[in-house]
Amino acid sequence: MNKNISRLRELLSRYLSGDDLAEMEWAELWDYVDDPLFGGELESILEEAFYLQTGDTSLTYGQQQQVLNRVFDI
Repeated sequence: MNKNISRLRELLSRYLSGDDLAEMEWAELWDYVDDPLFGGELESILEEAFYLQTGDTSLTYGQQQQVLNRVFDI
């Protein structure tokens, strides 16, 4: 489980920093997101990422688009 949590942290960190994920990595990340066993860890990672943001401009335009596309399932 610790190996999976480390992998989740790595993938999510890369995603949140705007790095492009390969198709298999993207699918792997969403497998973790969809798995209720990782819900608490995912919440913790996202909370930490939220508090580490330094301002509204912390998200690049691409990151903003990724978030909006995911929220609106575009």
